Amino acid sequence: MAAAKAGPGKFLVLIVLVTVAAVLAAALLRAQQAGATPPSVSRGAAVTATLPQLNGETFDLADYRGNVLAVNLFASWCASCWDELKGFERVSREYASKGVAVVGISVQSSPEDTRDMIDRLGLTFPVGLDPQGTVSLETLGLRGMPTTLFFDRQGRLLESFTGEISEAQLRAKLDGLL
Repeated sequence: MAAAKAGPGKFLVLIVLVTVAAVLAAALLRAQQAGATPPSVSRGAAVTATLPQLNGETFDLADYRGNVLAVNLFASWCASCWDELKGFERVSREYASKGVAVVGISVQSSPEDTRDMIDRLGLTFPVGLDPQGTVSLETLGLRGMPTTLFFDRQGRLLESFTGEISEAQLRAKLDGLL
């Protein structure tokens, strides 16, 4: 059986995709190393963002004022995100009675992939959809995956943590905010 040959068009598409991925990765790394965050997400600023959910409803981060809020930005293609979301689910259930809300934002993932992830992990907390990453990048200052944002009861951003956060780290951070 003869192997199918890739034409020059397929090769060019592959080169373009690899180049775009490399440029995006380099930009995220530079922003992370520089510690750059957009002015709209400076520490202590009240932040609002409205996102659709899979059920057709929307949620706004401002709706969670009055609670300590942990916002996890994740993607279906991010292995670390899968690992840490299990802990976020447990913490969400256990800390709800303490005035803590946990929400997720699925970034640059299709609704179908997001639904699969939610179902497979058994997530029950609200998950907003940001398929192009616009809100996460421009409003929330996303610099890498996964990212967790911590807000006080007034909706002010207290900390942005880039990278996988363990369940123990998450609990310790939330306990310190209560």
